[in-house]
Amino acid sequence: MESMEEQVQKQEQEQIQEEVQEQAPEIVLTKKQKLFKKIKEKVTNPVDMKYRGPLSYRYLRILAWVFFAIGQLLVLHDLFGKISYWHVLGDGPAGPTIVGLISSLATPLFIIASFGVALSGQKTYKKLVMTYGAIFGAMVIALNIFYYRYLVGIFGNKENANVVLNSMGFITRANVFTDLFIFSLFHFFVNFVPAKHFKGKKICLFRAMVAIPIAYVITAYVLKTLNNFATISLPFAIFPFLLTKSPIVFVIFALMSLALKQRKKFFINKIGLTQDEYKHFLTTNRNSFSFSVWLSILIGIFAVIEVIIVVIFTAVYGHEGTIGVLVRLTNCSIGEVISMVIVIPFVFLYSYTRTHKEGPVDILVPLMGIAMVAIVYMETIYHFMTMPW
Repeated sequence: MESMEEQVQKQEQEQIQEEVQEQAPEIVLTKKQKLFKKIKEKVTNPVDMKYRGPLSYRYLRILAWVFFAIGQLLVLHDLFGKISYWHVLGDGPAGPTIVGLISSLATPLFIIASFGVALSGQKTYKKLVMTYGAIFGAMVIALNIFYYRYLVGIFGNKENANVVLNSMGFITRANVFTDLFIFSLFHFFVNFVPAKHFKGKKICLFRAMVAIPIAYVITAYVLKTLNNFATISLPFAIFPFLLTKSPIVFVIFALMSLALKQRKKFFINKIGLTQDEYKHFLTTNRNSFSFSVWLSILIGIFAVIEVIIVVIFTAVYGHEGTIGVLVRLTNCSIGEVISMVIVIPFVFLYSYTRTHKEGPVDILVPLMGIAMVAIVYMETIYHFMTMPW
């Protein structure tokens, strides 16, 4: 039991504390501070949003491989449609157009899945670069073997094979894994933190290496555009090294990569989150949905920009007719972002918080994808070889 004297002292201390609190100046937050406080409360809220997209990175990759395999139908339709009737896609333009739109989804879905794997922490940036680098190299070898061993043999010589390839646009869809490898390399130089080398101020040298993939994209675009306008004539061996997508598509995902890096700095340096709090935030459905919204907005913005470019082209080259305008746009790789709008529903159905334990399935998915592509090519060659002449 407290004595009477102790109780009196306690009451006096409480009274002194109340007087100090009353005399203390009230802290007035600025609008920016209030906003940052509200953001921090929202980010650290333990109650997460309920919505979580049903598609994981694994399902997204499966879809991408299926769409990529379907896209090869269009490639082979272009190749063999010149000399034989290709029944799969039909007689009119509807079939090839639909297949073309489906195949255009493959590269964006692969890249989005890679973003998710990196954000969820399931794979390091280094592993992503090595994975796509290996597939890119394998495709370069496979496509060159397919061309120099089989196509040249079928058409008799390189000149005849090149006439078909260049006139039908096979080269523009040759190797989508060039795009994936170059983008993963960009993402690597922007976000990876070396553990042994490039410590301290030397990290700036490592970040400067982001110029390598940027220079690669610019060089590839210039070469492909010059070839499309028949200013130069590239040998087939070069085409598997060129990007299949427009530089604008690369810019979209590059901006997303840079935005994610700056966002981390913003939350830690401005909002005041700790490293652990930010890592926890990355695992939430709230952040996964935010990623989908950001990416969809970027695609929408650049799609509008492409529409404006199409309007300008139409105004300048309208005298050449619709086909003439489309040829110029295609030669300049314009129009691919507009077709990417159909990827937005997949973006909102995807959640990188849906993860899987690494195992045989992740190895089987690319193997099965390659097998599907191989089947398409073998069936086409069989169809060609058994055609009545």
